Amino acid sequence: MTYGSSTLLTARLATLADLPALLTLLLDAKAQMQKQGFQQWDERYPNRQVLVADINQARLWTLGTTVDATISIECDKDNSTWHLHRLMVRSVATHQGLAAKLLAMAEQAARRNDVRRLEVTTHLKNLPMRYLLAQAGYTCGDVFLMPGREAFGGFVSYQYFV
Repeated sequence: MTYGSSTLLTARLATLADLPALLTLLLDAKAQMQKQGFQQWDERYPNRQVLVADINQARLWTLGTTVDATISIECDKDNSTWHLHRLMVRSVATHQGLAAKLLAMAEQAARRNDVRRLEVTTHLKNLPMRYLLAQAGYTCGDVFLMPGREAFGGFVSYQYFV
C-alpha cells in the first residue's frame, strides 16, 4: 500500500465506526514495539476505553482509508499546550511519511489556534519515534520513570515551540 494520493492523506476525526480498525491498529502498534525490544504499552494501556474516550472527546485523528495512522491531540486547560498521544502507524504503512504528516497536521492546527507548544512523551528505547521527533524539530527534554509504569523503564519528553 502506498500513499501517493493526497486524498488518502487527509486527516479526519475518528468515529466509533472506526473502532474495529483502531483496535487492530493498536494491537499492531504494540506488536511493533515488542519486536523492537521495548514495552511502552501493555495489555491494559492503551485499550478500547481509551480509544473510545479519545473519539468521544473529538481528539483522535486518522489518516488513510483503512485507518493506517492515528494521533490523539489533548489540549491543556488554557489551550497553550497540546499533548500528542498514541501516534500509531500500521506496520504495512510504515516508512511512507504518515507519522510525519500527522505531526505536521498537529503543528498547523496549533498555529491556527494560537497554541504555543506541542508536547510528546515516548519510551526511551522507542528509537523510530525519537528519530521522527528530532527530524520534526522537537527538543528532547527530561528522561524520567512514568508513575505507575516504572517497570517499563525510562521515558523521555519532547516539546516543539510553535
